[in-house]
Amino acid sequence: MKTTNESENLADRLRALYQTYNCEHELPEHQDLVAKLESAGSEVRDSFQVELGKGEVDPICYEEAKLPLSKKIMLLYATAMLGGIKSLPLALKVMFSRETTTRAMESYNHLARAVFQEFKEEVRYELDEEFRKKVDAGLYDGEL
Repeated sequence: MKTTNESENLADRLRALYQTYNCEHELPEHQDLVAKLESAGSEVRDSFQVELGKGEVDPICYEEAKLPLSKKIMLLYATAMLGGIKSLPLALKVMFSRETTTRAMESYNHLARAVFQEFKEEVRYELDEEFRKKVDAGLYDGEL
C-alpha cells in the first residue's frame, strides 16, 4: 500500500513538472504511469524523487531570481576587494537592475529546461520498455 501511495505521489509530481514544460502528453495516463512506476522498482522511483527534490528541473520566476540583499552586498564587496569596481554607484545600479535579474532568471530557466530534457529521457528510458530496447540496441538517434 505504501509503495502505491509513493508511486501515486511521484506520478502527480511528474505530471505537474511535464505540464510546466507543456509536454504532459508524453506521459502515459495516470493509472498507467503509476503502474509503470510500481513495476520500475524502488531504486528507479528513488532516483526520480532525488532529481525532483534537487529543484534543478523547475523554472523560477522573477521574484525567485532576485538575489537576497546580503548576497548582493557580499558580491559587491568581493568584487571591490579584487579591484573590479571602478565606480561603486554604477556597480550598485547594475547589481540591482531589473535587467540583471531578468537575465539571471532567463539563464537559470534555460539551464533548468536542459536538465529537464535529460531527466525526461531518463524517465522515458526507465518507464518505456520499447524505448529502452531501442536505446540498448543502439537504434536511438537522440530525438524524442
